[in-house]
Amino acid sequence: MDDDSARELVALFSNLIRSLEVARPEDPEILAWVQGLSSKEAGTILTLVSILQRPPREGLLVQACRVVVLLSELLPRVVATQVVDLYPDVLQDLTDRALGPLGGEDGIKPEEACASLMCVAELRKTLEASWRADVLVQVVKRTLELMQELTGDRVMDAVTVFVKTCEGGFQDAVLGAIRRNPLARLLSETLLQVINRGHAKVQAQCLALMIELLSVEGVVFANDRRILVEVVLRELPNAVEVEDELLGQGYLTCLGVLAQAGELHGPRAKQAFGICAEIAKDDSSPELLRSECRRIARIIKSSEQARVA
Repeated sequence: MDDDSARELVALFSNLIRSLEVARPEDPEILAWVQGLSSKEAGTILTLVSILQRPPREGLLVQACRVVVLLSELLPRVVATQVVDLYPDVLQDLTDRALGPLGGEDGIKPEEACASLMCVAELRKTLEASWRADVLVQVVKRTLELMQELTGDRVMDAVTVFVKTCEGGFQDAVLGAIRRNPLARLLSETLLQVINRGHAKVQAQCLALMIELLSVEGVVFANDRRILVEVVLRELPNAVEVEDELLGQGYLTCLGVLAQAGELHGPRAKQAFGICAEIAKDDSSPELLRSECRRIARIIKSSEQARVA
């Protein structure tokens, strides 16, 4: 591919990515456009696969991976099946490339490694292809490194990779790897930033992962736990008010774990008890949330009584 063709492709992908990022699959016209774009006749998937196999110039691999992810989110099975049919070794090759030497003249750039892992995680999720335990541990370690290497909005890409990779919970091997990794504190801080800043797309998943990390000794430090309490107490009423049941349940579960761990006391315990009591008596709130609020209120009350006894 000559330089002019590569530049044209970069511009084309940039426009395509912007369009796909705001595409709504429930719109029949949008869905028809995505289906046409992903058809074998259009040749889009074939072009993407050729770039994934042999990136012709810097930046195109990141763009191609991003397009594959966006198309897979909008039209999962069709896109993933085509990609794997055209490139049977795509999962292995992209993973190997992303886990190779990072940086330097011969190594893969952090943003390329991140984009490659994002693409692999999305395809695996769609195809229900599980990770091999040893590879999963390596991917988690590399994702932690990427959180340190990347800057600005790119850090969110690394967080999204981590969420997609560990969606459904941590395997014991992964928890062990995190516990032993000197970058584990960075993971806790980064997830906390996502939860605090309200990146809605991955907020609930980050909460679920943070809840699991709370059980791992030495990963979530005391100051991070205090900040997490403040964030949960601030955001829980908002989530319930806008009827985001998934996020509301996530905050409640997190609050329950923090309460059981003795992280709520004094004014924070009083505030948490008041929030739970308000939700519990609100007939418009889902019964599941109201029941959980009653349970947490009992934990807080019992804990405070024991503390002052």
